[in-house]
Amino acid sequence: MPEGTHERWFVAGHPPQLALGFDGVDVLLARPIGCWDGVWPLRWHFDSQHRFRPEDLLIRSDELVEAADQIVRRRRRSFRWCRTCRELVAPESFVRDEGFCMGCASAHHQVVF
Repeated sequence: MPEGTHERWFVAGHPPQLALGFDGVDVLLARPIGCWDGVWPLRWHFDSQHRFRPEDLLIRSDELVEAADQIVRRRRRSFRWCRTCRELVAPESFVRDEGFCMGCASAHHQVVF
């Protein structure tokens, strides 16, 4: 989360697939994107934000559900299967050039992170 913002975020799913945020006024839905900045832990950024007023949760709930479904579908399309453990892996945990997840890379393929 950028410095100086008052947003609070919660992620759902394993791996994370949907982020729900609140900025003190509006409810936000976004796609969670993990970024490695060269150090642990993974930093989260939230893309494709959809804003809803609190009263919209009752009046436009169908739009909120549709926005959440679109975000989850888009995020899931970015997942890949690990060749070693056969698990579905989010892009931030996938070693793209090798075709396996970071856990398998370090446990079975002598890769050090």
